[in-house]
Formats: sequence, structure tokens, C-alpha cells
Amino acid sequence: MSRYSLILLDRDGVINQSPIEGDYVLHEQELIVFGNVITAISNVSKMKNVACITNQQCIGKGLLSSSELEIIHSKIANKVLSAGGNRIHFYVCPHIISDGCNCRKPKPGLILQSMSDFKVDREEICFIGDRDTDRMAAEAAGIDFFLTSSDLDTVAILNEIGRSEHAIK
Repeated sequence: MSRYSLILLDRDGVINQSPIEGDYVLHEQELIVFGNVITAISNVSKMKNVACITNQQCIGKGLLSSSELEIIHSKIANKVLSAGGNRIHFYVCPHIISDGCNCRKPKPGLILQSMSDFKVDREEICFIGDRDTDRMAAEAAGIDFFLTSSDLDTVAILNEIGRSEHAIK
């Protein structure tokens, strides 16, 4: 796992509690982050770039504005910084499913954009997600995927990535 220079994570269900199926996190007060995941992200972000890849069709549906979403993402980013980590980046698909865009998972558009932005090859990226659409996006982009089913799984994956990095030094 040490070869990864960019770690991608899904948001809902990975970094924070998922809202009820069909619902959305529309206000920062509704965002319940996993504290242990924030700590693990903070630790890994000291050695590697970290980004969040998230579908947020609530924007396309007019339930949330881009600026309101930025406030929610700033809350996550600030928690990572407060825990001693480095800046994390956010890639968002704001489109509704019927738009047929290339950035909405399971399509790989946001992953490919992150590869371009960070100037990394497929072998240098992994994606941690909790849904089949995450896995499908990773496969379409040709990158490694780690399935998580809980905050404890996510922490274990991130800790392993961090341990692998320490073993090299």
C-alpha cells in the first residue's frame, strides 16, 4: 500500500455518517463525522495527498447550493487541519442521475480529474468507498479499491496505508 501518493475517499458512509437512504446532508449541523476517521485522515495526509470524491445530486435538485456544500466540506477539512493534518481536497458531482454526466460515480470522471490535478498515475492512487458505485468508478479508472463497511474498517485501511509508508523510511 505504500506506493499510493493519492488517497481518495467517498464522503457519506466513509468520512461521515450516511443520511437515511434518499436523504441528504443539507446543513453543517446535520454532518456527523467519524472522529476516528478524521484522525486517521489527518495522519495519512501528513505523508500523502488526500481527496474526497462525492456525488451530491442534492445540488442538481436545488436542495443545496454549491456555496452551502462548501461550508459542509470546510467543516470536514477544518476538522482534519485541527487534528494536525494537511489540507484535503474535494471533488463533487452536482448532477442528477438523469443528466448522464461523466463525473457521477460509477463513471470515473472525478477520479480522472484528481489524477490530472495531482499529476499521478493509476498505480499511485487508491479509492476507499462503501458502495458498489465507488467500486465501479475505481475499476473504470483502473485504480485500486478498498471496500469499507464501517468507520473502523476505514480507519484500519488508512492506518495500514500509513504503516506501510513508515516501513519504507
